[in-house]
Amino acid sequence: MKKSLLLSLLFILGLSCSLQAQFHLGLSGQLGVPLNEFKENTDAVGGGFRASLYFPFAPAVPVFFGLDFGYMVYGTNTQQINQNINIVAGNTVLSSIPINLRVTTNNNMINSYAVLRIKAPLTIVQPYIDGLVGLNYLYTRTRVLDESTNRILTNDQESNVVNAQTQINSTVFSYGGGAGIMMRLGSNVKLDARAIYLFGGEAEYYDASQTRNWELEFTGTNFNPNDIDPDDINVSSPDGAPKRSRTDLLSINLGLVIDF
Repeated sequence: MKKSLLLSLLFILGLSCSLQAQFHLGLSGQLGVPLNEFKENTDAVGGGFRASLYFPFAPAVPVFFGLDFGYMVYGTNTQQINQNINIVAGNTVLSSIPINLRVTTNNNMINSYAVLRIKAPLTIVQPYIDGLVGLNYLYTRTRVLDESTNRILTNDQESNVVNAQTQINSTVFSYGGGAGIMMRLGSNVKLDARAIYLFGGEAEYYDASQTRNWELEFTGTNFNPNDIDPDDINVSSPDGAPKRSRTDLLSINLGLVIDF
């Protein structure tokens, strides 16, 4: 609670001190490299994007307050599964319908930070350093997609998503520091290269090597093509237990910054 209150006060202070000052918006691609305990449990390099918004504390002062948001996938597995659904009456199989399924499981990380940035007041090339504090949200989510010619596992013919489940999720405290450099490309556009070392709290998560062995299960019986419950279609892990460790990470970013 105290940490949340402090972040809120910093945010309000940053906005109130910069209503009349220039701000800049950043968007970049990112690579996430696991470090320390996290690296021992997974060697999957993440890929995604980062978005940020920065306000100077006052005009002509090279100290900025910002909000930074990032998303990446650090492990993904896809399976193609062909199943036959039997239509039965009593003990008699009336017909068998082929179903073509694609099962995609992603390990995801979302993080958000309050950032204090000090930037060199130069014109063409501007180095800077960052201090960050915020939260990481890690989760593993599976989607089952019906790729049959005539979809019967979903009532929504505009979407082929049969079912989607989040198997595990963790929210942990995170902080760190970074450095970068901006290079002016135009009057209000800059190229931005940045590296951030992030210390993440202890979380439970699945690794891509585990989700590769997950199996699709039909837990219902006597399927009726006019009344199939997507909740009867599940994905399970044969070995079960998730991994647990701190979630330290090196984030490498390259993108653009636009001044307003």
